[in-house]
Amino acid sequence: MSPKPGKRKQAAAATRARILEAAEALFAEHGLDGVSVRTIATAAHVDVAMINYHFASKVGLFRAVFRRRADPLNAMRLQALGAALPRTRGRPDLERVVYALAAPNIYLRHLPDMGGVPFGRIVVREMTDPKGEQRRLIADAFDPVVEKFLHALSEAMPGAPRKALLWAYHFTIGTLIQTMASTGRLEKLSRGLCTFKDPEEVLGYLVPFIMHGIVGCVKHARAAKSPAPRRRATSRRAPGAPSRSARSA
Repeated sequence: MSPKPGKRKQAAAATRARILEAAEALFAEHGLDGVSVRTIATAAHVDVAMINYHFASKVGLFRAVFRRRADPLNAMRLQALGAALPRTRGRPDLERVVYALAAPNIYLRHLPDMGGVPFGRIVVREMTDPKGEQRRLIADAFDPVVEKFLHALSEAMPGAPRKALLWAYHFTIGTLIQTMASTGRLEKLSRGLCTFKDPEEVLGYLVPFIMHGIVGCVKHARAAKSPAPRRRATSRRAPGAPSRSARSA
């Protein structure tokens, strides 16, 4: 007697979830190219055919692992950003915008259901993998949300050059991903003085760090646009080259 349709669906969902869990742990540790479909199947206690049935290929499985975490993370970011923006007309507070950007990533470390540290490591691998650009996982998952935050930053800092905000966002994401995927280096370096146990303590240091970085990028861009003060013309020579008086001696 075959299982009822409802039970078959539940069994299929359980198998799919088991594959995703096993694949996430292995991708985080070894990367996409460092783990085989057979290894994933063994870890998930399923036949290799089940991976092809549910995800079509290893890349399809990798995409599913990635989007399973990226989509809820984006939802958290947008919810936090919505709370940071003023309900009426007015300039958003830069600190609140930065907090909305950073907090979901930091809290992610403490939320196993959101991927925790393994997902942070997968993001790091995908961002640094030369083949990642071809898969477009980062761009497809995060670019629409990036534009919303860039818009919020530009409103919080009217007149800020977009180039400066793009540099600032790039450096900010690098900091967040490194923090998400931290392997304990900071704890060892500080001999336990600095830990990630309290997300709000981490954000208490991280948000001002990011804020000052953004302000610094904008100040630099504005200074670069300003006309340089005129200086008296002086002769230039290569570093280490002898002066004119030394050459004539």
